Order: sequence, then C-alpha cells, then structure tokens
Amino acid sequence: MSGIFAKVKKLKLLKYPLNYPLVRGMVSYSIIWPTCSIVQEYLVHGTSIEDADFSRAARFGIFGTFFMAPVFYGWMKYTSRFFKSKTLKTAMIRAAIEQVSYSPLAMAYFFFGMSLLEAKPVKTCVNEVKEKFWPTYKIGAVFWPTAQTINFYYIGEKNRILFVSAASFVWTVYLAHMKAKEQKEPKKIENINGDFTSPGLMNTSADVTISTSALNTSHEELDKTNGLMDASSNEDVDPSNVVEIVEVPEKQELPMKDDEEWLMVYSSASIT
Repeated sequence: MSGIFAKVKKLKLLKYPLNYPLVRGMVSYSIIWPTCSIVQEYLVHGTSIEDADFSRAARFGIFGTFFMAPVFYGWMKYTSRFFKSKTLKTAMIRAAIEQVSYSPLAMAYFFFGMSLLEAKPVKTCVNEVKEKFWPTYKIGAVFWPTAQTINFYYIGEKNRILFVSAASFVWTVYLAHMKAKEQKEPKKIENINGDFTSPGLMNTSADVTISTSALNTSHEELDKTNGLMDASSNEDVDPSNVVEIVEVPEKQELPMKDDEEWLMVYSSASIT
C-alpha cells in the first residue's frame, strides 16, 4: 500500500498545484464557489443537497475557476510588489486601495459574467450590474476592512491565511445571495388600446383624440360653460368661452385610472 502512495506522489499532475500558485487557486475556487452556491440555497430556502440547483453551482464553479481565480491571482501578484511588509498599517492601506480599485471592477465583472453564463442578453447583464452593484459594494466596504482588522489584531500569524479563507467563503455566499435576487421588472401601464407598454413607448396613434384644454378645465369652468349654452338661442355666445369637448366612441372602454395616469395617457394620445 505504501508503494502505491509513493507512486501517486510521483505523478507530475499532483505537483502542479504545489508548484504553481495560479493552478492551486483555480483548484480551490473550483471547489469553494460551487459549495458557496449550495450553502446559500440552504441558508435562504432550506434546500437540501439533493434538490440543489446544480446548474447554478456549475456556473459558479466555471466562473470562479476560469475567470475569477486568474484575475484575483494577477491582482495579488501585482500589488505584492508594493506591500512587502505584513503589518496592520499595510493591511489597512491595502484594503482601502482595494475598495476603490479592485473591488468595484471585480463586483461588476462578477454580476456581468455570471449573467452571461446564464445566456442573458447583454442589455440585461448591464442592467443587473447597475441594479446590484451599489448595494453589494456598500456591504463589501464594511465587511473587508473589518475582517482585515480582526485578522491582524486577534488572529495569530499562523492562522491568518485560514481566517482570510473563511472570510472569503462568507463573502462568496453573500455574492451568491445577491446574484440570486430577481431583477426588478420595468413598470408598465395600459394605454387606450389596451396594450401594455412601457411609459416611454406609448402608442401615439390612438383612435381617440381628446382636447387637452378640456382636461385642464376645472369643474367650475364646465358649469359656467353649460350655463352659457343653456341661454337663449337668440343671444350671441362668445366662442372663446366655449370649451371643446370631444366624445369618446362607444367601442372604446376606458379603464379607471388615477388623475396622474389619466393625464399622462390622454396627453400622449392627443399628440399625433
């Protein structure tokens, strides 16, 4: 049995993670990121391993292994040139610099890349970044400086790498939680023809045209106009005092709306 283990140790494939930090990081991410996805499902929904979304876990594994790990490795290798000492002051400065340089790019990169792996349109990916970036960034700006402070004040030097790994695990679970949130659908309103469209794309070719002057006329002015029209037919009425009222065809069933939506719908419909 010992001879078998000795032969396994000689395999070149097993030496790569030890000799090449990038490969070691990619192997770690291939395990940690799918696990974080499954843990997030369990914490939020109580999902068991049997019912977990393994397709989502696979996407986390692919993105973490082939996209996130190389970027993080390159960043750490580059910044290590400038922060050679391992003190609390150095750690705090490094964390502050990361919050204004690496973290914003990494968060946008994560939401955009994961959405692309879900085969979403590019426009949807961009909207997800805009919607989820700022809430995630605010949490990260508090989480990582706090973690770095605890790491250097209370954690022994030999256990600091382990502590950072645990903090990274917690952070990745939070990223999975933010990614799982549904995007907000654009609000839609119903126009005169009954079609549901976004506010900026309302159909202006409606069959019904209503004068905006009638909409802006108060009830008192309408009563005054009715009084003028009921006067003797021999009496001349000043045409400027008459408010134009256009009747709506019977085939059109107008939905009940609030005053603001009513004005917005019919003002848009009258511009033809």
